[in-house]
Amino acid sequence: MTLMREPACQVVTVREVAAQDEIGAVTSACAARLIETAGPPEVPLIVGLLPPDLSQWGELAVAAEIEDGPDLLPRGVYA
Repeated sequence: MTLMREPACQVVTVREVAAQDEIGAVTSACAARLIETAGPPEVPLIVGLLPPDLSQWGELAVAAEIEDGPDLLPRGVYA
């Protein structure tokens, strides 16, 4: 895993709550819903936003960078 500083970008996001043992399946389902909703991104960049402590349940999100996306993924350090 590599940490990289990324600029802010516009995205479309799908969110779902998942327990620890559901993270893989729910992340895949979110990615599928994202592609169904927004279509495949021109640049194949899909980002999974997971809770920092994977031993807990919580909200996760899958986002795709889209020029006029309704959400803003802030600038930051990402893995």
